[in-house]
Amino acid sequence: MLIFHHIPKTAGTSFVDLLRQNYSEAELLCPYDESAGGAEREWYEVLLREHPRLRCVAAHSAHHLIPLLTARGAPCEVVSFLRDPVQRCVSLYFFVRELGARGEPNQGGLAGRFLLERNWSLADIYQHADALSASPERRMVAAFFDGQARAILAPYRHRLPFTQAPIAAADAERLEQAIAEYDFGVCEQYDESVLRWARRFGWRTLPSERKNVGESRQRADPVSEEVADLIRSYNRVDVDLHARASARAGFRPAP
Repeated sequence: MLIFHHIPKTAGTSFVDLLRQNYSEAELLCPYDESAGGAEREWYEVLLREHPRLRCVAAHSAHHLIPLLTARGAPCEVVSFLRDPVQRCVSLYFFVRELGARGEPNQGGLAGRFLLERNWSLADIYQHADALSASPERRMVAAFFDGQARAILAPYRHRLPFTQAPIAAADAERLEQAIAEYDFGVCEQYDESVLRWARRFGWRTLPSERKNVGESRQRADPVSEEVADLIRSYNRVDVDLHARASARAGFRPAP
């Protein structure tokens, strides 16, 4: 079983299109518009029974299959992209605002309306970090705080704080255990990452046009170095994860 854990705003939409060209409808499951209702493992157990010919699952929640398949002794391969945290947070900010403005009912739309109603800039999110961390509204902006590591840890119920300090040792240990299951590509070397996986998994169709770049992001001015440093300070775990994946891929992130 191949699992593609699509971490939001890491080139996943383009990659899922590629998967659809390399697997049949019976072999590929992409449950993006369905809800597990907070019980992802049980939900995926049902889906596995209903789709006996599955070879690949791709979704934001697909990594919840990892502990399920591990418990069964069933082999699986896990791939995912990591992205420079500054670029990802900037992209996420404009994306959720677009969803909120369109009235989307999903979590992204709710987050976007939360930001729009307060007229918050990206920097404002981090300037309110302490208050948000202790607030029920923390879920609206959690993805801006080590969102990639936070997503990877989701099946294991570890809740990272909104902090500029190092994370707890238990969280760091659990994260290391989780990422040991992954083969990471990096968005900055998208084609090279996909070609490496294509050789590994025997895919015939290769990368094409990149998709899902928001219009407002394309029109926006680059963030200042001050804001970029602020983002990095609240995404230290993601910075480290991306740097490690980039080094393995032979890509050198900008300092």
